[in-house]
Amino acid sequence: MKIFDRLSSLVVRYPRIWRASCALMICLSLGGCEKHVTWQEEVRLSTGETIIIDRDVRHAGGGAAWPQGQGSIPREHIIRFRYPAQTGPLIEWRSTKLDSSTYAELPLVLDIGEDKTWYIFTKVGVGGGCRRYVKYQFQHGMWSEASLPENIEIHPTNLFLAAGGVGVESLITLGGKVKENSSPSYFLYLKQVGPKRDVCGF
Repeated sequence: MKIFDRLSSLVVRYPRIWRASCALMICLSLGGCEKHVTWQEEVRLSTGETIIIDRDVRHAGGGAAWPQGQGSIPREHIIRFRYPAQTGPLIEWRSTKLDSSTYAELPLVLDIGEDKTWYIFTKVGVGGGCRRYVKYQFQHGMWSEASLPENIEIHPTNLFLAAGGVGVESLITLGGKVKENSSPSYFLYLKQVGPKRDVCGF
């Protein structure tokens, strides 16, 4: 009875804290909280142009990287933009691949080729301490995966590497991106795509 009385007293005295604690326990019992992290981002293209894109990272609970499936991890990356800005058609890309820990593939590069074809490079874990670069091309109004040879041209990363982080600002500028992406905490395989399609180790 004493324990019950104390709990009742806490509920009355600190209702907000009690509700938050209950919500957290429910969230963890269901395998983690689902959430969206959204922001806008300036992207410098190889043409010299700078465009603004909309980013959306959708987190879901569980994953092999968390004990008992708790916590949340990025399960889907979404990129939306118009080209030309404001007047062009809306182009949307969604990640489709998950690694062995059910993390979504990470987009590293968004650019447009000399033939005016948009392309995206991503990185996805393939097991055994290895990662693979994947290329998608936007043609005839849809994205499709392109075949990559073992040796590929180097493409410097031009997308924000801290995608989906809790402290992401509403607009990631080119300067802010350079500051974040140049951090020594990121391995070289994140800072550029290539020269190999598959990268093992660090």
